[in-house]
Amino acid sequence: MIISEKKAKIKCRKCDYNGKIKYEYDPGFHFSLPTFTCPKCKGTVEIVEGKECIISRIVAEKD
Repeated sequence: MIISEKKAKIKCRKCDYNGKIKYEYDPGFHFSLPTFTCPKCKGTVEIVEGKECIISRIVAEKD
């Protein structure tokens, strides 16, 4: 099975920013975490893309 990731896009409810979500690196977790706030005004956001999962191929083997 091949699963592809789709990048998240957000929309700010306060300033109408549309675009990429901001990530911050946290050394305690050893990876980047999404902030889920508007990168322009720090307002609350809605995820408009990137909630879906794309399965592009499934291969089954017969025993």
